[in-house]
Amino acid sequence: MSAAPLLQGRTGEWELVIGLEVHAQVISQSKLFSGAATAFGAGQNEQVSLVDAAVIKFLRRHALAVETLQRNDESLLNELLGAQLPESVDEAMRAADAAVRERMEALAVAVTAVDQTLAGAAESTRGRMERDLKNLRNKVVQAAKRRDQTLRRQFARAQTQLFPSGTPQERTIAGLFFLNRYGPALIDRLVTDPTLDTRHHWVMAV
Repeated sequence: MSAAPLLQGRTGEWELVIGLEVHAQVISQSKLFSGAATAFGAGQNEQVSLVDAAVIKFLRRHALAVETLQRNDESLLNELLGAQLPESVDEAMRAADAAVRERMEALAVAVTAVDQTLAGAAESTRGRMERDLKNLRNKVVQAAKRRDQTLRRQFARAQTQLFPSGTPQERTIAGLFFLNRYGPALIDRLVTDPTLDTRHHWVMAV
């Protein structure tokens, strides 16, 4: 391989090197790890979610990521309530599941010894019993939901503030609720807070 040609310059010889640089940009209207907007050229601190301090405490207490509250249903609330069921109830439900599985497997072996065509009927019966147990667990969760109004209220507050109607906050209410509640001091906080970086999505407690 021959050496690259050299160019004569005022201060000596120069080697010509040509490089190719490629830039790519994700075509998205929201951030990778958040449902928040990511409009190019947005003003300082315009893409920030504002929440009450109580919401931050709720998220930390239950180890919840902000984006999990974007689900526009109560599936996450049901998971939280299920995790708070008394251990005795949880143990009893797991034991019932295991017992049904074990006894139905044994029953399937016994009935197929009489007639191989009964295997399907045994499996269908087991499926119905497992569904009934699952429905029972859901009813227990619903009963817990009616009883634990505090968790339900805290969840609704956090979900409504961060994702009203399932939409990222800044696209729906634009902070007007908080501006009305906290007044001009809120604007001063947003402008002067040194911990904010507009390249990322931040959750600020006020």
